Order: sequence, then structure tokens, then C-alpha cells
Amino acid sequence: MAGIKHILDHLRRANTWMAIAILALTGWFIDSFLWFLEGHTLTVAGVATFLAHSWYALPLLAAIILILRLRRPSALLSLTIYDERGVPVHHQGDFNLDETVIKPILTSYEGAVTTNELHYLELPTGSVVYFLRQGGLILVACFSGPVHASQLEPSLDLLKTQSTSTEFLLRDLPIDAAVLAARLLNAPVERDLLVLLWRYRRMAMTIEAWAQQLNYDSKLVVAAMHNLERLALVDCQKVGDMTFYQLTNNDAKLERLRHFITWRTGWLTRVHRVEELVGAKN
Repeated sequence: MAGIKHILDHLRRANTWMAIAILALTGWFIDSFLWFLEGHTLTVAGVATFLAHSWYALPLLAAIILILRLRRPSALLSLTIYDERGVPVHHQGDFNLDETVIKPILTSYEGAVTTNELHYLELPTGSVVYFLRQGGLILVACFSGPVHASQLEPSLDLLKTQSTSTEFLLRDLPIDAAVLAARLLNAPVERDLLVLLWRYRRMAMTIEAWAQQLNYDSKLVVAAMHNLERLALVDCQKVGDMTFYQLTNNDAKLERLRHFITWRTGWLTRVHRVEELVGAKN
């Protein structure tokens, strides 16, 4: 099974026109040989005669092999890493993928917790887009053509570096709080909303009111609030036609949030101290 998969992967990376040329040449050779057998006996002299009259197939085959070997390797056009909201946190390369390509890729990962499976998408222009999700980050790499796995290693190393830095930040947190923090690191709207809810944890307001407090687009806050509600971090109560949201009263959830808020405050203090020492970003 692994051998068949290897062959299929190799065929996907092959030059399509060159593969057609090789198949056409092979078909012509078989057909002409069968035609030869109809009028000649299969002897050494007969085969020699057939090959002598088919000499022009040899330079054609040599040309195909030469072109395959001289084929330029696929070049990296762009590399982008997105967070859970679909916002790029890293980009390199002057080439930008069209929204009609990016949107289905990001949409396919909505609701997924984690997956390390590499996918690819062949574009009509001949370019190939490779993408995968690791944790809360999504890597999208666009190449001018099919590539070997080794060409993707620098991109995967970059994604691994992003994840490693996150693990470094979370090392002092309890496991349950670390899981929450890791999720919120890649979801800025949920994070800022949760911090605001913690600050006013006895207050219940509509989503529109919370969005106004955050100065975020209401659609982003609606999605973030529903995500926090699914995590049982937010309670909602309907009064007539209006729905009010406030932080949960569950003691275990509040203790988990307390760890996260304390951890976040500590890192913000460290960042502020570093800025005082080396200077803030211009």
C-alpha cells in the first residue's frame, strides 16, 4: 500500500506534458513493433532490421530525458502562517494568493482542533498550494509547481518554531489553564473579550454592548462570544427579545481563568520591562 502511495505521489510531481510525450513514444514503439511482427518473422535479423529503421526514436527519447533532467525546480512564491481567525501572523514572498483560494482553505479547518496532515491544491496556472494546520496555526505555502517533501522542510521548521515559542510561554501554567491559554493565544478576539468579561465579571450585557466596549466589529465579537459559550466560560440569559451575556459562575472555570489572567499579566509586565530596557518598537 505504501509503495502504491509512493508511486502516486511521484506521478503527481511529474511534468504532465513530458509524461504524455513518454507515453506517446512508448505507444508508438509498441504499435510499430506489432505492425512489424505481422510482416516479418521474429528473428534476430528481423529485430535488428526493425531497430535500424526506428533509429529516430532514440534521439527523441534522449531529448525527453534531457528535458526532464534540465527542468527547473519549483520555486517558493509565498509562505503565510494564519492564526485561528484567518489573520496572517507571518508572510514572506511577493506573491499573494487570491481570496477565492485562501478562503476555502481556512474554512476547511474551522472547528478542527489539530491535524498534522499535509494537503495540496493544484491551481490552473500550474502553481501548487500546500497547506496544513498545527495547533492553532495554519501554514499555506505556494510553489510554482509540484515539489519534493524536502523543499517543504524550511516552511515546516518555521511553523514548528512558532509552536515551540508558544510552549515556552505556557511552561509555568497548570495543564488545564495552559490548554485555554494556547487556544486564546491564536484567537485575539476571544482573548480580549474574556479579559473584559473577567474585569466586569458581575456585569451582563448584550453582544452589541460588549462589542462597543472592545471597539471590535460586532460580527467578530458574536463569533467569539459563541466560542466562549461553547467552552462553558460564558453564561447567557434571555429577557424578552434580548440576550445578555456574562462570565460563568462555575468555580472551577473561574479558577482556570484566574490562572490565565495572572499568567497574562505577568508576561505583559515582563514585556513592559523589556521595552523600558531596550526601547519600544518604532
